[in-house]
Amino acid sequence: CAKIGYEGKYITFQAIYPPDYEKNTKYFGRTHDFFSFEKLVETSHPNRWAKQGRFVLFDNTSAHFLTATISGLVAEDSGSYSFGVDIKLLPDLIADEIQLTVIT
Repeated sequence: CAKIGYEGKYITFQAIYPPDYEKNTKYFGRTHDFFSFEKLVETSHPNRWAKQGRFVLFDNTSAHFLTATISGLVAEDSGSYSFGVDIKLLPDLIADEIQLTVIT
């Protein structure tokens, strides 16, 4: 999936996750290369906004729906992003990557 954002504005990403993961920690992050993923914001508190700098994340557990927003976009925000669900003792459940291009 690809999205276009504009410098100085905000952009919102959304993803659905499977039932039975309502209590798991969720996160939104950026892939820098094949081996490098940076968690930008995470939450273990359902139905409340989590904020880390310019990044916010909301976990709607009744709809199994994640929403993340990046505010104050800059050209350097262009890149690949994805959501994840932390699963103890197993590989995390990762949503498909979203390619963001920020236009200046």
